[in-house]
Amino acid sequence: MKKTYFRRKNTNDTFSDIVTFNTVLSLPLSEIAPNPAQPRITFDEVETVTLADSIRQHGLLQPITVRYALPEDNTAKTYVIVAGERRFRAFQMLSREEIPCLITNLSPEKAAELAIIENIMRKDLSVFELAEAYRLLIEQYHMTQDALAKKLSTSQSNIANKLRLLRYSERERRIIEEFDLSERHARAILRLPSESARLRCLKTVADRHLSVKATEDYVDKLLLGRQKRLSHKDPTNRHDALTLLRTYLDKPLKHFHKKGIEIQSEEIEDEHSVRIILSISKDPDSSSQEDPTEVCFT
Repeated sequence: MKKTYFRRKNTNDTFSDIVTFNTVLSLPLSEIAPNPAQPRITFDEVETVTLADSIRQHGLLQPITVRYALPEDNTAKTYVIVAGERRFRAFQMLSREEIPCLITNLSPEKAAELAIIENIMRKDLSVFELAEAYRLLIEQYHMTQDALAKKLSTSQSNIANKLRLLRYSERERRIIEEFDLSERHARAILRLPSESARLRCLKTVADRHLSVKATEDYVDKLLLGRQKRLSHKDPTNRHDALTLLRTYLDKPLKHFHKKGIEIQSEEIEDEHSVRIILSISKDPDSSSQEDPTEVCFT
């Protein structure tokens, strides 16, 4: 079993201890940092208080899992939480100095993956927290959507749909969560090209308590009206041209979706251009190796 040497940072002594990975030790809370890849943004205070009261009465039934901090973690702490931040917060609430920890030899990438999986299993992450976690894994650990989907036992289209929701502003996200709108509501309203249009739509959907189907129909009407207005005038700038392009693409994409043909639309924007990439899954029986259709608007 692999061993490592470390020096405790909370002492003035220069000594090393031998630690065996996958063993449980009581470690100082002051030397433990939260997981930087923790997907949950907010923690329910009532649940934390309830957990703290349970720990006070019955003790900790399961230790938290930690790994050694690395330079890229940007922390002065010795350890970083892999799983169990709610338990860690409960111990802080109880003013405990130490907490039982299982020390693991995990890479930051694997630790981030496990943190997401643990929270997915609890099923209490918001869709935006989940999308931000996906983005972190993809951007920070250079994973593709397909590779992430395989690790999380889901589909690439599910990953893409979640990531697309990150186009919403913080203000829009708060409204969606406040009115408890579903992911399908959010995906339907995201078809609208501007934040102001989406905000007006969100208010209408919430005020009228529209179902997902009713929301999709309402968005269709808004887009149709916009398309008619745009068709009577030429685009005056690049923003208008991009808006018109999105509008023209929306109807055929929805038509194919109703026919059972999944076409994924993704926008990638940088300082030089906005790329709209349309991807359609190949027929499993086909030997064609055609690339996704790509439309680039510069």
